[in-house]
Amino acid sequence: MNNIEKLQKAIAQNEIFDFLVGKGEYEIKLYEANMPTDTITVSRTIKNYIKLNPNFDKSEFYKAFYELSKSEWSWLIVYYMQDSELDFISFTNLLPNLREQKKSLSTRNEWICFNFGDDCPNLWSVVMYELNAMNGKGIKLPDLSDW
Repeated sequence: MNNIEKLQKAIAQNEIFDFLVGKGEYEIKLYEANMPTDTITVSRTIKNYIKLNPNFDKSEFYKAFYELSKSEWSWLIVYYMQDSELDFISFTNLLPNLREQKKSLSTRNEWICFNFGDDCPNLWSVVMYELNAMNGKGIKLPDLSDW
C-alpha cells in the first residue's frame, strides 16, 4: 500500500490521528533518525491528497492535528511545523496545547532523545531545542522565554 492509499484508508476509517503518529499500518519509516513516523513524507502525502481531492474538508486534518497537540504525541507538532507544506494548518495556534504537555514531556526520555545525545535528555528539551532552532531561522513563533 502506498502512502496515498494509507491516508485514504485512514480517512475512510476516521483514523487520521493514527496516520499522523504512524500508528500500526500507517507508519512511514524514517531511517535517518529515531522517529515514530516521517513527518515530512506525511505532510507531503496530505498535500498531494488535497491536490487530488480539492473538495475534501481540510478541517478534518486540523481536527487530527488538534488532537495530536493535546496527546502524548504532542511533541511531533514541532516536526510538522518544520518544512511543512501544510499551509492551511496554523501550527502556532496549537503550541499552547503543546505547552500544556510540558510536565509530562519533561519526564519522558524516548527514542527521539537519542538523536540529540546529552543535549536533550527528555522530550520537552527536544521541543525547546527545535522551537529555538526555528526561531533562529526566522520562523515567527510566540515568545518562548517563559516556557
